[in-house]
Amino acid sequence: MDLINKLEKKFGHLSVPHLIQYILIISIVGNVLNIIQPQLYHTFLSFDPYKIMHGQVWRLFTFLMHPTVSMGDSFLVDLVWYIVWLSLYYFVGTSLEQMWGRFRFNLYYVSGIIFIWIVGFVGYFVYYMQFGPAGAAGIGSFIGGFISTEYLNQSLFLAFAAMFPDVQFLVYFIIPVKAKWLGLIDLVYLGYQLVMSLKIGFYLVAALIIVSLINCGIYFLFGRGHTASPRAAYKRTKRRREYKKRAAGPQGGNGAIHRCAICGRTELDSPDLEFRYCSKCEGNYEYCSEHLFTHEHVHKNS
Repeated sequence: MDLINKLEKKFGHLSVPHLIQYILIISIVGNVLNIIQPQLYHTFLSFDPYKIMHGQVWRLFTFLMHPTVSMGDSFLVDLVWYIVWLSLYYFVGTSLEQMWGRFRFNLYYVSGIIFIWIVGFVGYFVYYMQFGPAGAAGIGSFIGGFISTEYLNQSLFLAFAAMFPDVQFLVYFIIPVKAKWLGLIDLVYLGYQLVMSLKIGFYLVAALIIVSLINCGIYFLFGRGHTASPRAAYKRTKRRREYKKRAAGPQGGNGAIHRCAICGRTELDSPDLEFRYCSKCEGNYEYCSEHLFTHEHVHKNS
């Protein structure tokens, strides 16, 4: 059993359903407040390590309201693209939550936020060692100007492109492009931003990009369990859903959902057993943990 499965057993009941909806609502509130009072975010809500350590702990969460719609000449253009962004990430977030499950989607986003906190505080103490106590307040405000979830959200799209590579999007509402190519473009763009940030000395931005990619990598390294690839995970979950729809058959009589195709045991017979679908078997074949790696793969032509 992989690490994330263990965490889900312990803390799964704490996960928030439809998390992406709340994230987007928070973003909308932040932009509305920015339109009404442009200085409000940086004065009271931004991620300012100095002020957080002096009691303003709400900033650990309110930085999620980081505004993305400017009030300048490009307001209407920014607003249109922001609406497009909202619809895109609602679709991405909802799809990933359905694919991964509520807990895993929560964990991905929360771990990304924790990485952002780490970058913010480490950056603060690095600058603090350079400029000393006299510049502490200014350093905190400086850090707050950079900290946002921009790169975490971009990594979320990378995860979506890995899980749903063949989903098509209409770029500029006209050009159909598959998610895998948009994900590749997103990755290249993040790489370009990383190189440029290091080149011009924006090390804080570079660190935010790096931790967003690390968060994505860690999730797939420790969270995929016995699945060979994200695409196999998609196929396995699809088979699981189809299987559960037919669960009212022979094993529906005793209320069991899972049944091993080899030994016939269910979760009611052995509560400690784990059940998985095999990505190499053709059809809806589920196996207990004892037979998952020892069974002979089923092929339609065999």
